[in-house]
Amino acid sequence: MTKEERTDIKVGATVLVAVALMLFGILWGKSWHFGPNEVVVRAVFPTAGGLAAGDPVMVNGIKRGLVHAVTPRDTDVMVSMDFDSSVDLRKDASIQISMLELMSGKKVEIKSGVDTGKWPPNKIMHGIYAGDVSTLVAMVNSLSATLESLVVKGDTLFTALNSMFRGDTIKNELSATLVSVNQIAKRASALLDENGTAIRHTFAQADTATRDLTHMLAENRAGLKTLIDTGSMAVGEARTALIRANRLAVRLDSLLASADKPNTLLYRLTKDEQFANRLDSTVASLLKLMEQLRLQGLDANVRLFNSSKPVK
Repeated sequence: MTKEERTDIKVGATVLVAVALMLFGILWGKSWHFGPNEVVVRAVFPTAGGLAAGDPVMVNGIKRGLVHAVTPRDTDVMVSMDFDSSVDLRKDASIQISMLELMSGKKVEIKSGVDTGKWPPNKIMHGIYAGDVSTLVAMVNSLSATLESLVVKGDTLFTALNSMFRGDTIKNELSATLVSVNQIAKRASALLDENGTAIRHTFAQADTATRDLTHMLAENRAGLKTLIDTGSMAVGEARTALIRANRLAVRLDSLLASADKPNTLLYRLTKDEQFANRLDSTVASLLKLMEQLRLQGLDANVRLFNSSKPVK
């Protein structure tokens, strides 16, 4: 083998080793793995927000995999991710799509969770889209429109207030009101200065009277309780008497109402003249009989058993 052939072999081997190292570095940088130590996790998001295959998957802030595919569906998107099986996801794990850099790029951010149970291998995760600069700009535009409306309304309000206070009428009324308040305050202060001693004496007497009343109530608590109980009994008896009087009034009202009925005794006594005359005649006869009995006595021949057969 010549020297030139040995040089070509060395150069070719060097190039092959460099290419292999470059491929290995690319695959390692992209978190590609070979062998059965990769797992696939699927997640559903309301929108992809620009997420594409090959974007990184971060677990607790550490790059652990790549996005394998982004599949659109009717109302959401399905994202398939590949990362090594050493990632320990728990039942309370959460996932979201967020910005990778300030101006471009997306990533999937996973928080592994702290629950004692592990995440089922085939269960689909449900994530959220955290938004990016465009979302922030749209929000700022919406807020700017709202702020502009508020500024316009505030300007209108201040203009109305300025026009309202511009005239002399309100100013004069406010000034007069303040002067009146100042005068009332001065009068109240002068009144307190002049009658401070009397007011303090009045308050002292009121305090003494309150203490005396409290002491008197404490000493006569038993008597007051008896008085209150007696009053309660009297009220109860009065209530019973009122109920009975009410019943009597109802009966009298019913009796008076029956005076218009011809078959009742009250009607015959008050409106039937013949019955009244017979009643007067009967009473007069009874009085005459009683007077005769009083003057002449009673001569009675009483036969207790009357029979037509002679006595044997």
